[in-house]
Amino acid sequence: MTHTPQLAGALNWASRGFFVFPVETNGKKSLVSDWPNVATTDDKQIHEWANDYPGCNWACVPGRSECIAFDLDRKNGKDGLAELERLAHDNGFEIPDTLVVKTPTGGFHFYYHGAASATVGKIAPGIDVRGTDPHNGRASYVLIPGSEIDSGSYAIENDMEAWEIPDAPGQLIALANATQHEAQSAPANVSLDQPQNVARARALLRQYVGAGDVAVEGQGGDNRTYQVACEILSLGLSIDGAFELLRDEWNPHCRPHWSDDELHTKIENAATYAQNEPGAYAIPSAQQMFAAVAQFAEQRMPDPKRSKFCPLFPRDMRSLPDPSWLVANLFPAHAVAVLYGPTGTFKTFTALDIGVAIAAGIPIWGRTVAQGAVAYCAGESPLGIARKRLPALMQHRAIADPDAVPFALVPAVPLVSTPSDVEALIAALQGTGLRFALIVIDTVARALGGLDENSAKDVGLLRAAMEQLRDTFDCSVLLIHHTGKDESRGARGSSALIADLDAAFESKADPEVLAVTLRCEKQRDADPFAPIRLKGTRAHGSIVFDLIRETEYAALTRSNTSTHNSDVGQALKALGAINGKTVTTHVLAMEMTGPDAPAEAIEAKKRALQRCAKDRLRAYVEQLSQGSGHATLWTMPELSEGGSQ
Repeated sequence: MTHTPQLAGALNWASRGFFVFPVETNGKKSLVSDWPNVATTDDKQIHEWANDYPGCNWACVPGRSECIAFDLDRKNGKDGLAELERLAHDNGFEIPDTLVVKTPTGGFHFYYHGAASATVGKIAPGIDVRGTDPHNGRASYVLIPGSEIDSGSYAIENDMEAWEIPDAPGQLIALANATQHEAQSAPANVSLDQPQNVARARALLRQYVGAGDVAVEGQGGDNRTYQVACEILSLGLSIDGAFELLRDEWNPHCRPHWSDDELHTKIENAATYAQNEPGAYAIPSAQQMFAAVAQFAEQRMPDPKRSKFCPLFPRDMRSLPDPSWLVANLFPAHAVAVLYGPTGTFKTFTALDIGVAIAAGIPIWGRTVAQGAVAYCAGESPLGIARKRLPALMQHRAIADPDAVPFALVPAVPLVSTPSDVEALIAALQGTGLRFALIVIDTVARALGGLDENSAKDVGLLRAAMEQLRDTFDCSVLLIHHTGKDESRGARGSSALIADLDAAFESKADPEVLAVTLRCEKQRDADPFAPIRLKGTRAHGSIVFDLIRETEYAALTRSNTSTHNSDVGQALKALGAINGKTVTTHVLAMEMTGPDAPAEAIEAKKRALQRCAKDRLRAYVEQLSQGSGHATLWTMPELSEGGSQ
């Protein structure tokens, strides 16, 4: 294999966290199918492609790295750079210094963090947007430095590390998205500045302030103010209502804070250029909600003259509604879904986070939610959820009044083999008078009880019970499930489980650094979402998780790939496992992770030690036969009289 400038450029871009794939030599056409998903940062795969396509050019998918590339053409009478400067002047934003690539024709690719629709010349003449559409996931790509075409090569004009790339100006993103999608209107029965919407907006601002997410001069403060103003307006506040709330709750914490005139102008700009109209994500009052539910119930009454087998013709199909979402473009409404993964991948933490966001009506991982009550049926550790995990999550999300959040913990899981159990749960939830949007069943094993999860027949009973819950409350149901011993085979038990559900999500984690990846394995009526990366923090007596960028996740997990001899040796000394005295892997893992480590971290350390036992730490391992199996015991080699190895 020849190491060409093109290959060097691909390896460089991949090391920065950009997902790359091969395109034709001296051209721009992809050489691989399904390039949005097969693009990679893996050196081995890149080298394999380089062998398959010698001398090829390379491209990246900016949206896979949560980036946008603004492609500024400077040919055929167009000057995209001048147009960008004009847009900045007309719309009141600055063009942040960022990573810039110069194209062979004299144009530029400006890289920013963010999500925007892929467009060609829609923002302004000579400005194309290479991003991933936040609504339908449609991706686009750009050629990267090192690639060559007849007129020359692509080269870095202004270098910057991936983690230094700033967010795109909010006004620029709004212009890009507005060219593809009409602004979403507020619900017809929702008035602005309603108390419930003011409360949601106040809770969101307090969450930002609590996390230190405020406007800071020289750190994108202007753009952040614009983004926050857009969010508050979309939650159902008028310009004046948003001004009062931002002035009182958020502005005093900004550095420096805006004058009243400056702040009011920012909000007016947001109302003018935002993608959504004010109130797009507002919720109606209780009276309006109950009226809507009553009307919905009437609409749902079956027509005795219309059979469920009534055929649909093209004109009928065209009137079918688009998929609706409980969590935008992630969790469908009126669906039965499963979240599965190995033990220790923080599935309960993830499910609780989703549930609290829905119950409180606050965004999660940058996505809006449809607010409604949530019931969490905990078959495992309900006391730990009630006393540690849930209070910590409420505090971390800056929910001022947890008692006002319709989140109900049910300290048991109904047995699907016992119909009266399911009926009892339905009666208990109906007795609350709440309109449930989500019911969580944690776990599948507890719900199956003595049934066989490998039996398609028994899994069918589970599905029927979950559909009964879904249809009774017109809600979604989320099942929590485990993988088997072979994690690569997916969810444990009968394949009928995944096949019969509307959506399936897989959780993988590196518990030692509290890193989680949430992947979409199935969406029945929509495209799967891109992997979601989360980072945990020990706070408020528990662990809470927040969204991180792909590059941050890569750096976090890359630093946690090994267990060092010195760490093991120090732990063995502390345990007195010296000169033939031994300890088990579990005891050693507990010592290395600390007295307050969660079970997930201890299990992860045990797995790391077991891997090392087969590799380079043999000096510390003694294999002892016990019955028909083998146990791994650990000890320090004999120490010299001076006490050192």
